[in-house]
Amino acid sequence: MNSNQVAENGFTLVELLVVIAIISLLGTLMITTFTGAQRDAEEFEAEAFIKSIEATLDVYRSDRRNGVFPPSTLEGFPALGSKLPNKTNLGIEALVVCLSAPGFDGLGNDSEAFEGALTNTDEDFSSRRMTKFGAKDLFELQDPWGNPYAYFRAQDYGNRNLQAYCLGDGEIVTVKPWVNPKTKSPYNQNGFQLFSAGRDGEYNTEDDIGNWREQ
Repeated sequence: MNSNQVAENGFTLVELLVVIAIISLLGTLMITTFTGAQRDAEEFEAEAFIKSIEATLDVYRSDRRNGVFPPSTLEGFPALGSKLPNKTNLGIEALVVCLSAPGFDGLGNDSEAFEGALTNTDEDFSSRRMTKFGAKDLFELQDPWGNPYAYFRAQDYGNRNLQAYCLGDGEIVTVKPWVNPKTKSPYNQNGFQLFSAGRDGEYNTEDDIGNWREQ
């Protein structure tokens, strides 16, 4: 049987290898495209969530009973007694307590999404229930990658005692308010910083997602 007859009867070995290579390439492209779309979706989710909480915080501050943004610490909250359970995630825990307190209705239609983002990475509790969620957990808000969002009110940017955060895997890390490289001053000096550690799970790195305001 000559080569012409082989070609007529089916694919040659070379042709089969080319087809396999093309299928493999297409599969790689599909996986890359899917991964990129997933990455974009997660980042968009984090950005949208931050904007939603940012709007709720504006409502909180405009309430005459408050007048300021939530503090970055739970110190002084009566339900905790004289001692904090621990000193991690204090900023975001204080934010959750303030925005979900029985007397505040600023969450409105976003309450279900808010509740779906709740987590308790450091497993701490108050002596009595402080929120509408029916539990004594001192909750944090969790980003799409399973880590707590970091929250600092401007008045607390320099307080190093509020910089300990517990990641979703239990690791304790130091988180600092973001500084504008041009002015050498923290972003949002008259407000607050709320940000995610991003895809790499490390705070204060380039992929962090936050509510920065240029100065």
